[in-house]
Amino acid sequence: MHVGECWMAGKRCRAVSREQARHALAEGVKACRQCQPDTALGMLD
Repeated sequence: MHVGECWMAGKRCRAVSREQARHALAEGVKACRQCQPDTALGMLD
């Protein structure tokens, strides 16, 4: 998972809502180590 402006996201990505992103991260979807969407969403370990 990437933040919207992440250069590593590629071309086959689609936008999701903040709630969908939080849910996906909580379910175990891996966050990009470069753009750190979990930090951007306030989901720190």
